[in-house]
This record gives sequence, structure tokens and C-alpha cells, in this order.
Amino acid sequence: MKPNAIDRALYEDVKWSLISRGWDDMNDYASAKTDVVSAIKARARAAQF
Repeated sequence: MKPNAIDRALYEDVKWSLISRGWDDMNDYASAKTDVVSAIKARARAAQF
């Protein structure tokens, strides 16, 4: 994620938004990040080809 400032900022925004919710279970917090992480990984893979 280092080379892509846009995705890095997106991930940071999502993390701060999610962590501010005060999760009872950190696994739920981690699961809530899945969509954004998957999208970032997909863009990174596509950029390699």
C-alpha cells in the first residue's frame, strides 16, 4: 500500500471510522475492514499487469 497514497488514505479513513465505533469484539472490527482491503488488493493486482 505504500506506493499508492490514495489507497493508503482510504484505508486510514476506514480504520479511523471503524475504530471509533467501540467494538466489543476486535474480530468484528477486522471483518468490517474486509471490503476495503479486498478492493485495495484487487487494484494493486490489476496495476501489476
